[in-house]
Amino acid sequence: MNFGHFGDSSGTFGISTNVLMPEFIGSVNAGKQHSINQPAVGLNCNGIFELQHSAHGISGYYDSYWWQIYPWLGIASFKTKILRKTSDNTWVMLDANNSTVYYTNPSTSSFPPASGWVVSGSTSTPVPTLVFNTILTEQDLNSTTNCTETARTTRSITLESSSSAAHKVFTFGSNPLSDGDKFAFGYKRATTGITSTTSFTIAFGGISPVMTGALGFSGDASILGHSFDQTVGSNNVGSTSSSNTTGISFTTSGTSQFPDNSTITFTDLRLMA
Repeated sequence: MNFGHFGDSSGTFGISTNVLMPEFIGSVNAGKQHSINQPAVGLNCNGIFELQHSAHGISGYYDSYWWQIYPWLGIASFKTKILRKTSDNTWVMLDANNSTVYYTNPSTSSFPPASGWVVSGSTSTPVPTLVFNTILTEQDLNSTTNCTETARTTRSITLESSSSAAHKVFTFGSNPLSDGDKFAFGYKRATTGITSTTSFTIAFGGISPVMTGALGFSGDASILGHSFDQTVGSNNVGSTSSSNTTGISFTTSGTSQFPDNSTITFTDLRLMA
């Protein structure tokens, strides 16, 4: 079975030795928070974390390497971070306000460990599992309906709508996973020509929706992130059925959304498991 790309990496970092750090990390199954209206969809500590090198200004943690999540719907209050303590080289998941530690890990491994996370304070169980296997990216676009690819770089892809009166659909990759497997999914996106909120349903493995919500907003020329976790074979409210090999598929909620000549650019889209 082909599980896609094994990890993504960037730079060489470490405390006593140089270690190739994963650029992207998926986090799944954390009990911290789920969507109120979509209880099978995990957020906050669940989703895609991206390696950062800029100083974060938080005392007690290394700032030459740390990870920040693509926050749910781009909302700043969900910018959870994975940080390494300077005092003992162990790991934490820290909230967006830099005041609450959600989970800790006693490991002193060179980059965040997959398992061994422990609840901190009153944070909800279960604890997260980190995943490093990239199943698909934006480069795996394989079909579009009522929109076309107009630009591509090594890390992004731009789609332009060709209709204001039909659903727009686009699909990435395939599903090599099994029902019951956990996965993290996320992307950064920017839009042009969208004058009102554009909502999409997201399907995976032929199960729809695994998540539904706003993809583009009026005036969203800047790049905003979004990520979550889910279970293969489950829809957004937890009903389960057998999945198929279809990858991630986006469908506009309305026919006039993502209107003619408007664009959406996806950057660093990742599904990890």
